[in-house]
This record gives sequence, structure tokens and C-alpha cells, in this order.
Amino acid sequence: MLHTLRDLARQAGCWVYPPFCFVCERDYDGTGADHSICPDCSREITTELHETCPRCTSTVGPHTDVSEGCSRCHERTFHFSSAFRLGEYAGKLHDVILKMKRATGESLAESLGFVWAEAQRERFLRDKPQLIVPIPLHWHRRISRGYNQSAAVAASVASSLGLPCMFRGLQRMRPTPHQTHQTATARWENIRGAFRVPQPNAVRGLRVVLIDDVLTTGATCHEASRELIAAGAAQVTVAVLAHR
Repeated sequence: MLHTLRDLARQAGCWVYPPFCFVCERDYDGTGADHSICPDCSREITTELHETCPRCTSTVGPHTDVSEGCSRCHERTFHFSSAFRLGEYAGKLHDVILKMKRATGESLAESLGFVWAEAQRERFLRDKPQLIVPIPLHWHRRISRGYNQSAAVAASVASSLGLPCMFRGLQRMRPTPHQTHQTATARWENIRGAFRVPQPNAVRGLRVVLIDDVLTTGATCHEASRELIAAGAAQVTVAVLAHR
């Protein structure tokens, strides 16, 4: 429904303004998986050039044994069952993620969610998910930014896949320092106890896809998954736009 309404609005707007790409900001003919991102940008953003670890999404060599994880994660225990990414945190995908974190980036985040879902539909549906849940921002950071980019991406992914999205499936209990500025060890301590599931009955017994923008050590997704599993979720699969 969300995608249909956006398409109708976009098509109506084309009578007044020519279509333009939210990524490269150039006019184009309006074709593509999402009419707000041109085919060239969509192709570049969704082309994965590397093999990845199915536990932590790290880039690995083409013949690496990842049956028990890669060198970065095999000693870690995660509460999510598996993880996948759209791509590496580099190039145009890196630029898009930074751009969508601006206060004006919500439309870009929504469009990126549709492009992502179409590009990796098979992977999203592999574990037969029943619910999409985004990583939440603390209310103070959400107000200062204007919106939650992970929630905007998750809404479009859910709409494209025909799945429900529970925006309040998780609640961030305290304003944690930015993980980007923390050491690997500090990231795990920083995020511990940061989430709760306000409505356990809404996730109990369900297979959940947990959506975030960037994964580095996996600490945030691990802690969020811990709470979802503790609340009764049957399984949590992590989907991230990029691995740093």
C-alpha cells in the first residue's frame, strides 16, 4: 500500500516536475525498481562484489570456511541466527547511508528500502519471516534527527515483501553514546541493557527480521536480538544495509 501510494504521488508529480534520482540528483526517465532511484544508482548500490560471513556480514575470501563464522566473529556468541548485508560500507552505498541520516533523508531511506527488498527478496524470505522490526533510536536522538532512518528503511522493506512492520517492537531505554566512537570492547559494554520489548506478546513465537543501517561488531544487533528472544521470538535474522 505504501509503495502504491508513493508511486501514484510520484507519477502525478511527473506532470509538473521531471523525475530525479535521490542518490545522484540527476533527472532521468523514471524507470527502475523504485522511481526515486535511477537504475544506474540502484545497480551500483545493490551489486555485492564480495563473499560475506553469514554470521556477521564481514567480507571474507572466496574460499573461506565460514561454517562456524569468520576470523572476526567465530569466538563470539550472537543471539541472532544469521545476518546478511546489502553491501560494503564504501563507495556510493557509504555516501547514501550518510545522506539518509540527515534530517532531510527520510524519502531517500524509504526509496532505499524498496530497492534493497527487490534486490535481495529471496534472501529476506529465506527464513520465512513473519515480522520486520527496526533498531530504534532513543527518543531524544530521534527528535534531534527528525526521524529514525532504520524505521524508514524497514517500513519500505516490509511493504515490498508484504510483511508487517512493528516500529515499536523494540524500545531504546537510554541514550547511548555513538557506537562509531567506541572501541570494539566498549561497544559491547555501551549497548548492554539498552533495549526492551514493550509488548512481548506481539513478538512471541514469530520469526523476526531485525533491520539496521550499519553493522560493525554486531553488538547492537546482538543486544536487540537478546531482548527479542527473551520476549519469546522464535528466531531473529539480522539484515543491514552495510558492514563497516
